[in-house]
Amino acid sequence: MVKATIEHPRLAPVDAQEIVVAPGTSTRVTMQPGVALTLHVSTDPASSRITSAITDIRHEPRGGASTVIDYEVEFDAKGVGHLAVAPGDYSWFLLWHPDYYITPVYSANHIKKAWLRIEPGRNQHLHLDVRRKVKAHGRVVAAETGKPISGMSIMGELANGTPKGWDDAPEPWSFAGWGETNPHGEYTIDLASGKARLTFNGEKYISEQEEYEVSVAPDGSTVLPDIRVRPLPRIEGVVQNPDGTPAARAVVRLRGFNLRGLQPVLTDSAGRFVIQLQFMPTDPATGRRAPVQRIAAFDPHRPLAARAEVRLDGPSKIVLKLEPHEPDWLLSQAFGDLTEWERGIGPPEQAAKEKAITLRGQTPPELDVAGWINTDGRKLKLADLRGKYVLLDFWFVGCGPCHGDFPSVRLVHELFKDRGVVVIGVHNNSSPPEVVKEHVAKIGLPFPVAVDHPDGRTIARFEKHGIPDGYPDYVLISPEGKVLLDDRTIPSPVLRAFKLEIIRSFLLEAAPKKP
Repeated sequence: MVKATIEHPRLAPVDAQEIVVAPGTSTRVTMQPGVALTLHVSTDPASSRITSAITDIRHEPRGGASTVIDYEVEFDAKGVGHLAVAPGDYSWFLLWHPDYYITPVYSANHIKKAWLRIEPGRNQHLHLDVRRKVKAHGRVVAAETGKPISGMSIMGELANGTPKGWDDAPEPWSFAGWGETNPHGEYTIDLASGKARLTFNGEKYISEQEEYEVSVAPDGSTVLPDIRVRPLPRIEGVVQNPDGTPAARAVVRLRGFNLRGLQPVLTDSAGRFVIQLQFMPTDPATGRRAPVQRIAAFDPHRPLAARAEVRLDGPSKIVLKLEPHEPDWLLSQAFGDLTEWERGIGPPEQAAKEKAITLRGQTPPELDVAGWINTDGRKLKLADLRGKYVLLDFWFVGCGPCHGDFPSVRLVHELFKDRGVVVIGVHNNSSPPEVVKEHVAKIGLPFPVAVDHPDGRTIARFEKHGIPDGYPDYVLISPEGKVLLDDRTIPSPVLRAFKLEIIRSFLLEAAPKKP
């Protein structure tokens, strides 16, 4: 079985996902009307003429045949190329060449819904500039000592001119590339002659300037100004119970759209906590630094919580005093951090597709797997876990985001395992059980892990229902054995970001009410 993309000069590309290769078989696909794009690239000076470029064009909602990646567009002697795509919204439009930058690059603002809309009569004749790549050199140093800082990333952007043919105007700057500092704090980055901009993106540090505008010479002689950085401050504080006593083992976490991946911490016996920032978040609407964010603390087992604002660029010590609240208060207070999909807002066609495949309210596929880890040799069955909430965490050994999210998964196991919650890691077929077992022991995962068969049969059964669509992915199953939530087909605050709050809310709702 194979899949293929079928293209046509006037019709939209179409994906044939399951083509059976066998004698006597045939496959039929239906192609829909497309939009013929004419791409004009600059040919002056003659030394900048190109004959082809590679596409990275991403359709919204993501996926589908008109997400056209790694397709080669050819240009004639006049710099004209042609490409057919489906009408609709596009969040990213980039043409790539190994020796030249092709600008502008269209990067949509998802918050403002500023898509590149391609349809008949709109954005059909796009003009782009071709600029030879030029290397520039710079350093990143500590602001206080002048010592070099290694392992830091610098993003380069190029100033756009006045684009022709773009009915949806691109941003003033186009993404160019990245530089990485060596042990001497030095980096080399590809830019183009003219005006460029640098932005520091290193972890645990913040640059003195938010951005650096520079002028780049065409001969590769440009030495960029030093980027001076300081360590990001730690956020420290105390959580108190309503009577003022220290709240031990309370959960504390920063909240904000760009801080979803920052893992929660527990307070110590004196109610103290420390959170180390990894980066300074930005405002998703403007792209500017957003040092004022929200912090939340909550008792994992009682309906007590607190929220406050905190400055991340120089916070003072924070005191969070827990107060009684309704079980779903933490989630309702996070409304401003939710995407439209999480709030149940989206295109009707997307809702119809999700409704057709969702497992919501249904019994999920059983975990028929090749091996179990952390179960003392027992084979677990979802059917045997009735009466408990079950959180399925889909992951694999080589998944960086999966490992980055393990602290919150561990906390679900640690805080709720004695309160009727079972966490099960579901590993795909990318590694055999013995390799996964060794890795689980190495990183100290404490909860059961199921490893799929080499043929991927268990993951395939979930994939029919839209899960997993990327890793990590999560499913929450009720004590009745039915799917309550997943992160792909059920509009709701996602388990990846809110798993602790969601499971806690269910447990508090189910707890006997005090007279």
